[in-house]
Amino acid sequence: MAGAPGTGKSTLARGLAQHFGAAVFDLDVVKSACLQKGTSWSLSGAAAYESLYELTRDNLPHISVIVDAPSHYEILPKRLAAIASEAGAHHVFVECMCDDLHVVDTRLRARDRLRSQMPSVDGTPDDAPPYVNADGEPEQVHKRKTYRPSVNLLRVDTSLNEEAVCLIRQTAIRIQDLLVGLYVPPPEHRLEWLA
Repeated sequence: MAGAPGTGKSTLARGLAQHFGAAVFDLDVVKSACLQKGTSWSLSGAAAYESLYELTRDNLPHISVIVDAPSHYEILPKRLAAIASEAGAHHVFVECMCDDLHVVDTRLRARDRLRSQMPSVDGTPDDAPPYVNADGEPEQVHKRKTYRPSVNLLRVDTSLNEEAVCLIRQTAIRIQDLLVGLYVPPPEHRLEWLA
């Protein structure tokens, strides 16, 4: 479950976990726990990603797993696909999208925020140092970037409706169809919220 902050990853992940009986491993939960124990911002991020990989590797042979992380780095989809392959599990990359920054900002401001999470579209978490990117990429571009695989990809537009139940149900159907080969999403497919 990937996408920029405020696009509905966690909401959709929890609903799909209930539908499929899966465990959810949330990057922000792990990173926030590290920050609470005094770990630096950068080390907390690295530790959180490695923890997600190992939790997934350890649990995937026994239960279905949903990893809830923004996928700001190219390595995430590759590592998760490799872990799924090693476990002989099916892997679907679900990307949540919401191009309406007002909707995203409203969601970010309304949620019960964890320590590692952004307070708003333009805000940064309290523990975050000033943003520095070796490639000269602006912070707002980095926060909205999602690296995705070219196969087993389902892109979900979460901006069109506030009724999460319909989206969860429709996404679950698309995931099941994708896994049995009944659904082949076009390259830029968006599954829209149902009205």
